[in-house]
Amino acid sequence: MPDIKAVVWEDEEDGKWKVKIPQKRAGSFELSAKSLKPDESMEFVHESGFFGIAKDKMALFSYLEMQYGK
Repeated sequence: MPDIKAVVWEDEEDGKWKVKIPQKRAGSFELSAKSLKPDESMEFVHESGFFGIAKDKMALFSYLEMQYGK
């Protein structure tokens, strides 16, 4: 899915907002966008940069804007 740069959703079970950077191709480890970087505004960013968790929507969208721009 090379046109999709990030998938964002609210996990209603734990009230957190999550982001995943999809693979360029099924079975590939190459991401369709640059990997996420650790940041104090995020609660968790996977060391490979494909997944992150934020406490709320505003924190996640601010983080993504810093990472990728508008």
